[in-house]
Amino acid sequence: MSSSTSFEHVQPMDPAQRALMDILSSARRPDGYCCTVVDFTAAEEFRRRRVEQTGVPITLIDMTLRSLALTAGQNPPMLSLVDGYTVHKSGSVDIGCSVATDTPISPVVVFREADKLSLEEIHLQRVEMTREAMQEQEKRMAELSRIT
Repeated sequence: MSSSTSFEHVQPMDPAQRALMDILSSARRPDGYCCTVVDFTAAEEFRRRRVEQTGVPITLIDMTLRSLALTAGQNPPMLSLVDGYTVHKSGSVDIGCSVATDTPISPVVVFREADKLSLEEIHLQRVEMTREAMQEQEKRMAELSRIT
């Protein structure tokens, strides 16, 4: 595991967990995908009022990130990463968000301890981290073009 992760507890799986992982791994190919449709009508009204109150132009993306962070914080299994037969349990809620670019590579910005951030903090961090990620992406693509 990368040293930049913040896993507080690492434990091997017990025999029942290992058996379940073997079954899930064998049934994994091809991978499956899930799509959920959400009615944001009430959320959009809340967002509009919040923007009027704070002056910070939060978006539905910001609200979705905040919802994910709060949900993960209340559901400890969501803070686990399975690596083979080992479970790594995080001590913080860190949420990654992919940034759409015009290139085949999409950078991911990470909100550390996202469950402790307000909607406005998430928005401001997202805007700043996205700007930085896009600038870094442009530099790397220019360098790649230069050396190829």
